[in-house]
Amino acid sequence: MRFRTTSARRVVALGAALFATIPALASAETLTADQAIRRAAAQNPGLKAAMLDAAAARQAVLAEEHARDPVFLASVTGSYTEGARTNASGTSTIDSDKQLGTKAAVRYTTDIGTQLEVGTSGDVTWRGGQSATLGNEPTYTALAYLSARQPLLKGAGKDAQLSGIEQAESSAAAAELEQKSTASQTALDVLSAYWELWYADRAVEVEEEALKTAKKQLDDAKTRQSELGTASNVDVLQF
Repeated sequence: MRFRTTSARRVVALGAALFATIPALASAETLTADQAIRRAAAQNPGLKAAMLDAAAARQAVLAEEHARDPVFLASVTGSYTEGARTNASGTSTIDSDKQLGTKAAVRYTTDIGTQLEVGTSGDVTWRGGQSATLGNEPTYTALAYLSARQPLLKGAGKDAQLSGIEQAESSAAAAELEQKSTASQTALDVLSAYWELWYADRAVEVEEEALKTAKKQLDDAKTRQSELGTASNVDVLQF
């Protein structure tokens, strides 16, 4: 008898606490499990950091892949030289040289470290003050070349040349695994909390039904006591 009275009081107390929180529950947003996971993923700083690390690792791989792309080189130079000289007759003249030079080349490093460069260069020179007929005639020079440079010790071989990209790819793979692990752990934590909350909500519903049943039984006992006289005070106190 005492046990049933204590249980009824606990149900009533739980019901009072529940009714006090109804306004807060009514204003709360209801989410599905998928919505909860997406929202947690968007707001989880650990997952964001893992995604940024993975993106940075992928960019590092791209940088290493393009580190040995062919490089185009071009340059233009110009110079002017002027000087005085005295000839055999004692006459002083002023000589001047004007020069314009251009260069274009392509440089490439192979998988084994060979540095290749192929290019061309050209110069044009104007010399003044030597004679009336040749003073302003330009002189042209053209050159084409191919050069190769092969390291013998440091930096030689595929292991040395491709180690950077292999390391970057390993780091990218590790970052991808870390991102997936963080995402999986986030989803697991959210789902665990979600279904625990769902279970708690169902438990509240069960307690609500128990409270309704207890109130109905209490009302029935009071009716039987006051109107029908078929129940005693002891029967009423059971609830």
